[in-house]
Amino acid sequence: MFEDRFPLATSGHYDTSKMLLPVEEIMARETLLLLEEGHCLRDQALRFCNLRRNDKVDTFGVSSISTVVQMVDNGYGVTLPPEIAAQLEARHFHVKLLRFAPPESARQIGLAWRASSPRKEDFLEFGRLFCVSVGVGGAGGDRADD
Repeated sequence: MFEDRFPLATSGHYDTSKMLLPVEEIMARETLLLLEEGHCLRDQALRFCNLRRNDKVDTFGVSSISTVVQMVDNGYGVTLPPEIAAQLEARHFHVKLLRFAPPESARQIGLAWRASSPRKEDFLEFGRLFCVSVGVGGAGGDRADD
């Protein structure tokens, strides 16, 4: 359906006129706050930042994006929330959402159903409505996978 990027959530003092930050510059001086072990968002962030578990990474057993964003707001480090949740999560805090220089980290959001399902049109409409609700492009394609 669409690509969901991972902006940098920070309470730090970065030059927002640049807007596109090299990931190496950030990771050299910041602690990356991530969700608990086993969460897919954690694994995606580690791959993007080329970090291992023992690098500058803290989890504190955190299981929600909201808690991680609150920790960023309190100066514990930075995080990479999914873009579809970032604006909502950062709205009550003094957290800045900044973009990385290309290539940006992203994940593909899709919708799948059985090819034999008689509800194909319902799934396509659901995908369209979901895309509208998060403010992204339409539900591209109508490929059904088994």
